[in-house]
Amino acid sequence: MNRFINLLILALMATACGVVDSVLEHRYYPRAAPWLYGANTSGDNPSINGLVTFAFALITYVPALFDLEYLK
Repeated sequence: MNRFINLLILALMATACGVVDSVLEHRYYPRAAPWLYGANTSGDNPSINGLVTFAFALITYVPALFDLEYLK
């Protein structure tokens, strides 16, 4: 049960990262935010960037979760 809760927390964290990244890019792109430098290419899409951030968050958090589970 504890592992399921940890996996659920991990999924919520990755989802939050993706949603927040997409919202920030949608909101601050018209304001020329400094962290969006060079983001004015034709292939740039804030919604897809949110999905990419979600995937990278999973890649970052999953090994940490497994390390914590197996080191107990």
